[in-house]
Amino acid sequence: MSGDTTSDMPSGDTSTFDPPFRIAVFGKPGDPHLIASILCETLGLTPTDSTIQAHYAPGVLPLPLNRVQAERILELIQGLGIQGTIVDVATLPSFENAEAVHHARCLDEGWEIVDYRGDRSALVPWSEIDLIAVGEVPNPPLMQPLASGHTLLSAAPHFVTPLVEPTVPTGPELWIIARQPTRVYHVTHRAMNYESLGVAKSDSATLNFRAFVEQLIQHAGNAWKTHSTQAYLTRKALSHYEFRSSEDLRRQAELMWVMEQHVRQGG
Repeated sequence: MSGDTTSDMPSGDTSTFDPPFRIAVFGKPGDPHLIASILCETLGLTPTDSTIQAHYAPGVLPLPLNRVQAERILELIQGLGIQGTIVDVATLPSFENAEAVHHARCLDEGWEIVDYRGDRSALVPWSEIDLIAVGEVPNPPLMQPLASGHTLLSAAPHFVTPLVEPTVPTGPELWIIARQPTRVYHVTHRAMNYESLGVAKSDSATLNFRAFVEQLIQHAGNAWKTHSTQAYLTRKALSHYEFRSSEDLRRQAELMWVMEQHVRQGG
């Protein structure tokens, strides 16, 4: 790459730029160092920092940029034959502020979220559900209080749904992105009340979760389903929808959501 592109592109803290932008990379080059090289030469990042950023592709690179930086980097990445887009950080779904859902029902008029008293806390119309992301992720340990007042670190479930299946190191989880306004919901299979399944409810949280997701998909037929969700629904091998972490599943959901918006806007 030739030409001085760094004069108007500070290499320091870009988080103060208002509004900040990020680059969503829709693919990955055969040599991941190509994107790292672009970031290194354009922004003046160290080779190590550039490589760390490049490893997020395909995905939304976490590095905040100003508009000039974003346009130049996108141009160079597209020069590699890889599609992408510029994303305003303010428009991205906030996974950090996702609502954890423990009880919900699929009604004709929408997805009803139920509070701990059994009352409706929210109703999400089916037309507002943009994306459904399902994946198998490591089960986090659960904190359980002992009678003595001490705390026990355990991988066993502590929710009301009875389980007869043995404790396993991984389990399915669900992320839902809705619009108007954009918001995020999170469901883990062990933390869910499956009352809405009625007589179809079993003693297995894993089986109940699958039944719940299938019911959800039937109602939210226009929602974008991630690759892992489609693999899960068609019962492909676990390797097709397994993730090293919940964070990795979130990143796929974020990228797929950005791609959906890109397509919807005619990109």
